[in-house]
Amino acid sequence: MNNPVILWVIVGLLILFFFYLVYQGTRTWRVWHVIFVFLVFASAVALSFVVSGTLKVHNIWRTMVRDQTQQIETLTKDRDQLLHGDPALIIQKTPCIESLDGQLRRITVDRGRVWRECTPAQAFLTTP
Repeated sequence: MNNPVILWVIVGLLILFFFYLVYQGTRTWRVWHVIFVFLVFASAVALSFVVSGTLKVHNIWRTMVRDQTQQIETLTKDRDQLLHGDPALIIQKTPCIESLDGQLRRITVDRGRVWRECTPAQAFLTTP
């Protein structure tokens, strides 16, 4: 059913069949029955348009979610590689954030030990 003309012909035939059934029912129905049947038919047609719009929006969102999920997975993998390094390599080509943070902490700890018991030299004293 890829041909829209066939689909519209089938819909048209169904509508004509509906009108025929309503016409046949008018012999035993009252006026209110016929009016309510037409109102139900009109509301069903309106609902079909709303449902088709909802289906289109749902399909668009579903593809967006699939694409965003793939992007999140790749970005998470890149983030983990930056934080912890590549788990496949024994010797890392580029240092990861954890190793750089460890080096920074060692340098910070050693920084305080360098200047202990230090006295200013004569060259740095200013004369009054």
